[in-house]
Amino acid sequence: MRTDALVTSGSTGRVLLVDDMHDDASLLALLLAPLDANVSVASSAAEALGILDNECIDLVVTDLNMPDVSGLDLAREVKRAPQRPRRDFHDW
Repeated sequence: MRTDALVTSGSTGRVLLVDDMHDDASLLALLLAPLDANVSVASSAAEALGILDNECIDLVVTDLNMPDVSGLDLAREVKRAPQRPRRDFHDW
């Protein structure tokens, strides 16, 4: 993982984790802790879109297999709304 994409100019990056499985999101948040990233967690695509509309997020990491909206559909929605501030988008 490139840490320079998360932390620039001495400030911490903002990461949004999207996963309907709480344990998976918690584990990934723990793995990001050494980077001093500011991590937000959403349990659905709808919750993630609400966060993206209101916060400046540097990186979105999403589960692909969620029950209501897939991570791929979430990625497409984020790409369709260029006014949402973001630097990168990853899925797993």
